[in-house]
Amino acid sequence: MNQTTNPWPTPQQELLLRGALQKGPGAINAWEQWAATVDFENIDQGSQRLLPLLYQNLLDQGIQSPLMARYKGVYRRFWLSNQFLFNRTLPVLEALNKEGIKTLLFKGAGLVLGCNLNYAIRPMDDIDVLVPKEVAQNAINLIRKMGWQEKGELVANFHSTDHARMYHDGKGHYVDLHWRSLFNARTGKHETGYWKRSFHAKNEGVSVSIMGKTDQLIHTCVHGIWWSPIPPIRWIADAIILLENPETTIHWDHLIEHSEKLRVNLPLFQGLRYLKKGFNAPIPDNILQSLGLISVSVSRQEKWNYNLSIRKPMPVIGLFILQITGFLAYHQKQYPFPGFLRYLQHRWGVKYLWQVPLDGVLRLWRKIKFPIRTIS
Repeated sequence: MNQTTNPWPTPQQELLLRGALQKGPGAINAWEQWAATVDFENIDQGSQRLLPLLYQNLLDQGIQSPLMARYKGVYRRFWLSNQFLFNRTLPVLEALNKEGIKTLLFKGAGLVLGCNLNYAIRPMDDIDVLVPKEVAQNAINLIRKMGWQEKGELVANFHSTDHARMYHDGKGHYVDLHWRSLFNARTGKHETGYWKRSFHAKNEGVSVSIMGKTDQLIHTCVHGIWWSPIPPIRWIADAIILLENPETTIHWDHLIEHSEKLRVNLPLFQGLRYLKKGFNAPIPDNILQSLGLISVSVSRQEKWNYNLSIRKPMPVIGLFILQITGFLAYHQKQYPFPGFLRYLQHRWGVKYLWQVPLDGVLRLWRKIKFPIRTIS
């Protein structure tokens, strides 16, 4: 399957999405077209993650086909892996809460528990947990004490310009600890409102806090349309599930207000417009119009950052260029001259300003020598 270099699905992927998300003859026809043109053994990873949702949708509509056995196998595999993931990470949530560290589940875990989905429906590689920035270091220390190891290069302490840190238990289970919900957005003080708008759900009898549905929708669209080596088309299904869930109420005025505070109007508008145009999602026209007007007036730097974020980064220096545009768009006013060097000093945890260029050269060498790690 040909993969696009941005988060918008290929025509073939759109057929799969329609088969997985819609009902009636149109959905069945889309699935049949997709199944007739795809090589099941070579389905891209982004499409693989939609197969459990496809299987459930076809099953609900009484479809009988030899392909259903294959889809069922994928469905069962993800159901089992998600069960293990939730069970393995639950003690981490309990330990954090016991220490008085507030936690908030979002992304896949927030969707599954918040919308009462079958564990198979939303494949996950990790559990995403948001904690308040002021206690992020305490959370890091506790997770390490529990034997979880940091993925990638070991960093002694957290930095507020970072957004998250990934930990694993050595058995294939991951916790993605966030103190900012989005990588490149003006978050910080705006994160505190997430807990006020959160709600509770049960995970194996334990009460957990879930990000509010409107906040989840913002995050799903903005985070989802970043470029990824795995086609990130899962965000489309996540957003449709949120929008069409009978227990979900989207507070549209808050969506506009909060996206302005985060300065993510442009990606949010692009995402919602696609959902409305491509899948007739229940998004009010006046909301799209308002977001469209706001997104036209965003800064040139934000437009640069957005246009780079949805495309495959250039080899070696691509992510560094993205950091530059992110700094210009969101962090420039926080750092006095020489602003970008001070930003990198803070972000990289370098002790002295004069060491930043040397550290940058070393990082560039590692990028040349080892594969580029993408932003998750």
